[in-house]
Amino acid sequence: MTSGSDRLMAQYRRVVLDGCGIDYRNRLSVCKITDYKEGVRKRPTYQVHCEDSRFLFSHLYYNINEAMLKFFEIKKKINR
Repeated sequence: MTSGSDRLMAQYRRVVLDGCGIDYRNRLSVCKITDYKEGVRKRPTYQVHCEDSRFLFSHLYYNINEAMLKFFEIKKKINR
């Protein structure tokens, strides 16, 4: 990735870690699901969810970096 996308990923990571979700074009989102669903998991868990008809995807991650990489991978596909 370029340094510009690295900076953007770092900014998005901070937003998610601060407890907010990120929604991209109303089709792709990433959030710390444990902030929204009490009692689901005690361990910090991040969800990447895509409702784009070409890239249906939803997965939980325990590692914020893995979640952000997947988010940006799908975001790049949506932009094509």
